[in-house]
Amino acid sequence: MKKSEEKLIIPQVQPRTRKYPFISFGVRVLLNIEALNMVETAGNLSRHRTVPIAILEKGNYSLRWFPALSGETLAHALQSHIADLYTEKTCYFCRIHEFIKHSALDYYEKLINNCKKSLAKNFPQWEVDLVQNFRNKHAWDIEKEIIKNCVVEDVGGFLVATAGREVTKMKKGEEEKEEKEEEEKEESVPKEGTAVRRTSAIQLSYAVPTIDAVKFGASTTDIQMQVRSASYSQEIATKISYEKTPLQAPFNKEIASSPYSFMINLDTDKIGVSSYTNEEVIDEDEKVQRIKVTLNAIKLLIDGNFGASKSRFHPFIDRELIFAAVSDGSIMFTVSSPSLEIKDFISETIERAISYMNEFNNVDISLYLWVNPAKVNDLLIDGKSIINFIEENFKNKVDIKGINDEECMAQTEVITRQNRVPKLKIIDTHYSHAKLFKEIEAYIDTLKEKGRKT
Repeated sequence: MKKSEEKLIIPQVQPRTRKYPFISFGVRVLLNIEALNMVETAGNLSRHRTVPIAILEKGNYSLRWFPALSGETLAHALQSHIADLYTEKTCYFCRIHEFIKHSALDYYEKLINNCKKSLAKNFPQWEVDLVQNFRNKHAWDIEKEIIKNCVVEDVGGFLVATAGREVTKMKKGEEEKEEKEEEEKEESVPKEGTAVRRTSAIQLSYAVPTIDAVKFGASTTDIQMQVRSASYSQEIATKISYEKTPLQAPFNKEIASSPYSFMINLDTDKIGVSSYTNEEVIDEDEKVQRIKVTLNAIKLLIDGNFGASKSRFHPFIDRELIFAAVSDGSIMFTVSSPSLEIKDFISETIERAISYMNEFNNVDISLYLWVNPAKVNDLLIDGKSIINFIEENFKNKVDIKGINDEECMAQTEVITRQNRVPKLKIIDTHYSHAKLFKEIEAYIDTLKEKGRKT
């Protein structure tokens, strides 16, 4: 009897051209008295997350520790918003904000096969079919099925580590007698971990203090003592000799106050596209719908809808500015680090956009800037407002356009440039930052219509 061999099958990759842009956001936000990201509890003390930050001052680097919010904290909130905004296209666990993302299909298999009927009803039919048949599917077929049906896993990525298909192997007898009677014994064993991997279309940084805040000492942590007031209950507990758990218990929580900065990148073209075969798994209307849902989720995130400990430590949130870059073409441009001093952040992003447009013919870059109206006279660069600084220093280098209430967002046109310069849209300060996202959504719509015409 000959050993059986598993046939190697390689997915066929389809050529395709990028249709939708890469979007990069740089955000600066002031958070006072926040406990959004705690990392450990030592006794009755809950500590805030801190990270080491290297700082260059007068030619020398120094390392200091500052409060921070993890990318995982931001990612959890962002994916929760996506799930809430598009519930009809989510799996069971994503719908309840537990993002295990089919990482262990054998766990799902056991759960569905053994759970009560009332719980089984929570799983949509596509999920039941996938779990029952995944051992007979190729990695790209598993990915395709998940992409079609769960927007969170499509946008946020996933890693399935237990999707091995069953194969047949041959095992020799251990003794010579067995080898004579049966030269090889057939045994069916599961194939070791065939991983199904989909990289996230979203990239999130940590939220860290801005460099100017670090240099001027405007970022710190402090321990706040709290007491659950229950003096009468504690008095009764003492009288009846109840000592198991103190009813009036003091506890300490570390809070932080700081101007934070973070980055969010979104590759909209990757949404709904197989990472194995490069084919479009969903139709274009569904793709654009998912792009807009994700943009709305980012908007909610920037609004402060993220983090923990809000029942007693809801932070005072003051959004300062958002700088977004939309790059259409095969080159993916990101804004510079928003943790830089404001002058460097704004200037470097614009200068890099100009450089990209000069060096690469296959990319168009649009920049969108929103500045909090309450901060216009405080966020200064060389004594000038950010908008005045940009107009004075870049009016001959970029195509600057203000967005005011006379302009209709739906009339935003696809940008074509003869002189190869970036287009910068400054969102009028009378609008909230939601206007910035509406402008980007309008740009997505124009690309969709342009694609249909061609």
